[in-house]
Amino acid sequence: MSEVNINERINTVAKDYAKKILEQTQDIGEAQDLAHQYANEDDWVIYPDNAHILYQYCNTEGGEKYLEETWPNTKMSYDDLTSIMAYGELRSRIMAEINKQIN
Repeated sequence: MSEVNINERINTVAKDYAKKILEQTQDIGEAQDLAHQYANEDDWVIYPDNAHILYQYCNTEGGEKYLEETWPNTKMSYDDLTSIMAYGELRSRIMAEINKQIN
């Protein structure tokens, strides 16, 4: 597996979710709620092995920012850490795609 391949796969997932969300609503608040729901239930987030791969091979700036804002100074296992960062990263990519398509 390569970083490019994983980044492309995550970007594709985010674009697909953004499309589904925008088919349901144009309201940014509702879109944020749906982005949370889709990211929270995605295989890249709920399965620790997938989250580890995402964390290892992707740019995780969005996930790191989410972690810093939501879980400051919190001790956690590596599995928890990678799952939270995978969620934050996927959600940030979904919202970036939504914002790109709305604007």
